[in-house]
Amino acid sequence: MVYFVIPINPVPYLRMTQAEVRLMRIPRARVSANYLKKWDGINRYLRYKESVQALARGQLGSLDLSRKLWMDCFFYFAGGRHGDPDNCWKAIADALFQNDNKVCGSFNFSTGNSDPRTTVIIWHEVVEIQK
Repeated sequence: MVYFVIPINPVPYLRMTQAEVRLMRIPRARVSANYLKKWDGINRYLRYKESVQALARGQLGSLDLSRKLWMDCFFYFAGGRHGDPDNCWKAIADALFQNDNKVCGSFNFSTGNSDPRTTVIIWHEVVEIQK
């Protein structure tokens, strides 16, 4: 079992188009004013993804990634406005696993917290239903 805390406000998953991938190759100083908001949003997601990977580094070695995994997340959002918790769960799965097709799980959330964070617990699925 792996347990860790991400000590920043959760960020939802961001699906990027090829144009957005090309946009990120341009330094922020050279991006036109029309695309700055998009560039900042993509950069925020990519920095969040790197933070999750850094916090989990070395801890996932105890898991057999060829088996089905269960990932439980509890999101503590800072304010009343926040991203979709389902997309926040997907962002963490995307950051941690190259191929997340064997990862399932659940999430819960709380809003208006003075200490925004995410708790993550990952373990092997042990119980399988027999037909």
